[in-house]
Amino acid sequence: MRKNRERKNLSQSEVTMRLQLLGWDISRQVLGLVEDGRRVLGDVELFALLHVLGEKPSILDHFYQNFWDARKKSRKKSGQKR
Repeated sequence: MRKNRERKNLSQSEVTMRLQLLGWDISRQVLGLVEDGRRVLGDVELFALLHVLGEKPSILDHFYQNFWDARKKSRKKSGQKR
């Protein structure tokens, strides 16, 4: 998320202000935690952040694919099926 924000030349303060206008009471510190991967987003929060960054939800497709591929590899190593 940080790379997307920086690519659009937005500061954390600008992003949090836009999110607050959408009704999400978020601080710059919390956004920093999100960007560092230390705060998990709920579905509505994720879509609000994508909206503010001007991204479409389809940007997440490669993350999901990587997650499922890694999960399959992990299960093969441990001998689990499914």
